[in-house]
Amino acid sequence: MKKTIPAIIMAMATLSACSMFFDCIDGNGDVQTEARDAVPFTAIANETSFHVNYIHGDDYSITVEAESNILPYIETSVRAGALEVSTIRGTHCLNYTRHPVVTVTAPQIEEVVNAGSGDFVAGALSGTTVRLINSGSGDITTGYIEGSEVSVIISGSGNIMTDDVTATTLKATLSGSGDLTMTGEAVTSRYILSGSGTLFARELATESARVTISGSGSVYTTVSDDLEAILSGSGNIYLQGDPEVSLTRTGSGRVIYL
Repeated sequence: MKKTIPAIIMAMATLSACSMFFDCIDGNGDVQTEARDAVPFTAIANETSFHVNYIHGDDYSITVEAESNILPYIETSVRAGALEVSTIRGTHCLNYTRHPVVTVTAPQIEEVVNAGSGDFVAGALSGTTVRLINSGSGDITTGYIEGSEVSVIISGSGNIMTDDVTATTLKATLSGSGDLTMTGEAVTSRYILSGSGTLFARELATESARVTISGSGSVYTTVSDDLEAILSGSGNIYLQGDPEVSLTRTGSGRVIYL
């Protein structure tokens, strides 16, 4: 305890010093919409607490809606074909009263990365390869997704919800606590769960699936032809359909027929 108290006092002093140098910028309540320059991009990365909406369109456009004194601190830039939504370097605290929203239009988006606490909403995503990556606490919600290869990764606490997936090959990797909900169809599916998140894919029909669970998260899936199940954790596979099942089980998880 004698060693703990000085450590706590030092931490409080550090936080107090930080607050002196990193003042918050309080929103002024004057909400404005600003159009930004846009060059072609096929990916969107959001590193902030701001909400990002993607709308399919023929042209590229970026608009930012926020309080007028917050707008200058919101950065939208295109690097290596990816639109990056971030705050200006050195910005430590934006205390807005109206949640900033970035609205984007583009003919095609193939990759979405959500690394902050903001939400991402898209109407449709398409491409030869489509990737959704959520490493933050915000959610990703999409409509129609079409691609030969569709990859979904959750490593944070945020969820991903997709309305309709059409894929030849589908791969979903969940290592965090966020859940994944999918509907649609895929020829082959590969599900890898090592965290506590649950994969809800009962409304996604797949011919062949390989499911590996080493954590506590479970998988709900519909498989028609064959299922390879590798269970070393406590998570279960809730199976709809009558496929041929190959089971390797070293944990407490089970295959449960629905």
